[in-house]
Amino acid sequence: MSKNDKKNQQEVLSQIHSIREKDNNYSFINPLLAYDLPESKDFWEYIDLKQKLDILVNSKKNQHLADDISVYFRGTQGHWVGINDSEKFYPASLLKVVIMIAYYQQAQKDPSILNKMLTYTDSIQKQFLTSEYDAPSSLKLNQGYKVDDLIHEMIVNSDNGATFTLIDSLSSKDLDEIYTDFGLQRPGDSLYYGISAKDYSLFFRILYNATYLNRQYSNEALSLLSQASYKNGLVAGLPQGTRVAHKFGEYVIPDSNGFQIGVELHDCGYVYAKKMFLLCVMTRGEKLEDLEKTIKDITNLVYSEAEK
Repeated sequence: MSKNDKKNQQEVLSQIHSIREKDNNYSFINPLLAYDLPESKDFWEYIDLKQKLDILVNSKKNQHLADDISVYFRGTQGHWVGINDSEKFYPASLLKVVIMIAYYQQAQKDPSILNKMLTYTDSIQKQFLTSEYDAPSSLKLNQGYKVDDLIHEMIVNSDNGATFTLIDSLSSKDLDEIYTDFGLQRPGDSLYYGISAKDYSLFFRILYNATYLNRQYSNEALSLLSQASYKNGLVAGLPQGTRVAHKFGEYVIPDSNGFQIGVELHDCGYVYAKKMFLLCVMTRGEKLEDLEKTIKDITNLVYSEAEK
């Protein structure tokens, strides 16, 4: 190996860093959550994908089909590429994954928590039905539901009634602890909470690697995510029947009078194709259908390149 090769290798290795659980309760351990490698331009593995994504993203923006687009792709070897991957967006329903993780974390200590009955009340309904853009819940008022069933509705159907019923029985500490463990900003720390595609992908990575929840609940979480009913983002850009464990998020951007002036749409998850990969796409624009088509086309491009 030449001196230049050794120098380049050392530079790449110096950029590899570990993401460890920030927990001060234990003196003798330092739990590893994931490793972050430098972007794949340093490995030359996905250089064609990077260039083609750049062209596609710029084309979508030039056609005014999206104002902002962020893409984070990660292959099975940990090599990744990103387009505007550090730009922050409002996560909306993406954070339902964190609520699921919080309950499964409790279930590891006490599995009976999943059979606990929670009631969907009028006061809970009023917490999320605040504008005409808020989707109603399929839950029935004043009816009790098992936590396990509420998690299913929250993840599979993105039901806000199930989500807020689950939140109502969680302390802010239960959720804040997860963000702190991952070294991420907590939603309650600012008036506007944004998260990047790269940072959000960590929630999926720790599930796939079973480094935060145990194997049973990590697998259960991804199994539920693979049953998601939303099919207009990542799923639409893949061959029919391709298994995808993913979560979407949609946010209507209002003006000062509450009228819609834009929308954000995101979809993130693992694609279980022949060449498995993680893909997170976050978008912001005027029309939901344009953003759905944007995510679909990006997914199709990524899939085609990954399969080569």
